[in-house]
Amino acid sequence: MSPPPDPPNPEAVADQAAERERRMLRTQWAMVGASGLPGIAAVIALIFTFLSVQQADQTLSVSEQGQITGRYNDAVTNLGAAAIDMRLGGIYALQRIMTDSARDQPTVIRVLSAFVRVHGPASARTKDRERPAGPAPDIAAALEVLRTRPAGKDSTARVDLHGTDLRGTLLASFPSDQNPAAESHPDFRRADFHGATLYGAALNGASLHRANLANADLAHANFYGANLPYANLAHADLVETNFTYANLTDANLLHANLHRAIFTRVDAPRVNLSGADLTQADLTDANLAGADLTDADLTHANLIEADLTDAYLGGANLTSADLTSANLSEARAITVGQVVRARLGESTRLPQRLASDPRVQARIAAHEGEAGVVPLPATADAPTPSVP
Repeated sequence: MSPPPDPPNPEAVADQAAERERRMLRTQWAMVGASGLPGIAAVIALIFTFLSVQQADQTLSVSEQGQITGRYNDAVTNLGAAAIDMRLGGIYALQRIMTDSARDQPTVIRVLSAFVRVHGPASARTKDRERPAGPAPDIAAALEVLRTRPAGKDSTARVDLHGTDLRGTLLASFPSDQNPAAESHPDFRRADFHGATLYGAALNGASLHRANLANADLAHANFYGANLPYANLAHADLVETNFTYANLTDANLLHANLHRAIFTRVDAPRVNLSGADLTQADLTDANLAGADLTDADLTHANLIEADLTDAYLGGANLTSADLTSANLSEARAITVGQVVRARLGESTRLPQRLASDPRVQARIAAHEGEAGVVPLPATADAPTPSVP
C-alpha cells in the first residue's frame, strides 16, 4: 500500500494563482492595446492634418500679403502717372485693396488724402468761384473712394483734405428734398477740411462729428441734414449755406460769416456763434438753447419760433431781427436797448423784467398794430443804456 501524497504547499499554490492572474492581465492589456491602435492612429492622423492645414494657411497668408504688397506698389506707381487713365486705375486698385485687406485701409486713406492734396490744392483764385462740373475725374474718383469706404475699419486714420480745392464736390448721401434719416451717411468724422475751398459743395447728410472746417470756404454749400456736433467752423465763409435740419450741437462757429445762411429747424444747442455775422440769416424754428451769441450781428435775421432758452446775447445786434413767437424767456445778458430794436409780437416770450418794461410793450403794440416795417425808436441811432 502506497503512502498518501504530500499535502500541497500553500505558498506554491499562491504563487501559481498569482502567475495565472498576471498572464490573464497581460492578455487583457494586449487585447485592449490591439483594439485601440486604430483610434490612436486616427488621433495622430488628425493632429498631423491640423498641423498641415495650419502650415498651409500660414503659407497662403504670407503669399496673399506678398501679392497685396505687389498690388499696392503698382497702384501707388500708377497714381504718379501722367496719363489720367493710369491714375484712375491706381485709385480703383487701392479701393480693391481696402476691400481685400482691412488692415491696409488706414494706409489707403492716407495715400488717397495726400493724392487729393497734391493734385487739387486750393488757391486765392479758387475762392468764391463756382465750378459746376466739379473736380477733375481723378480727384472725383479718389473722393468717391473715401466717401464710400467702410469707416469702421479706419483705425487711427482720418481723411485729411485740408487746403484742397473741392468746389462743387458731391460728398452727399441724398438729394436735399429727401429725408436724411432714410439714407446712409458718408462718414467724415474727425476729418480735416481746414482752409479747404468747398464753395457749392454738397455735404447733405454727411457725418462730420468733430470735423475741422475752420477757415474753409463753404459759401453756398449744402449741409442739409448733416451731422456736425463739436465740429469746428470758426472763421469759415458760410454765406448762403444751407444747414436745414442739420445737427450743430456744441459746434464752434466763432466769427463765421453766415450772411443769409439757412438754419431752418437746425438743432444747435450750445453752439458758439460769438462774433458771427448772421445778417439776414433764416433761423426759423431753430434750437439755439444755450447758444453763445456774444456780439453776434443778427440784423434782419429771421428768428420766428426760434428757441433761445438760456442763450447768451450780450452785445448781440438785434436790429430789425424778427422775434415773432421766439422763446427768449430765459435768455441771458439781453437788454431793453437790444429788444426794442427788434421786431416783436405778443407771441414773443421775453424775460419778465423786459416784458414788463413800457418801452418793450410800446414796441410790441407798434408791431401788432401796424403793417410793414415799423420805424425804430427815436433813440435808435444813439447807444441805448443797458437795463438790468
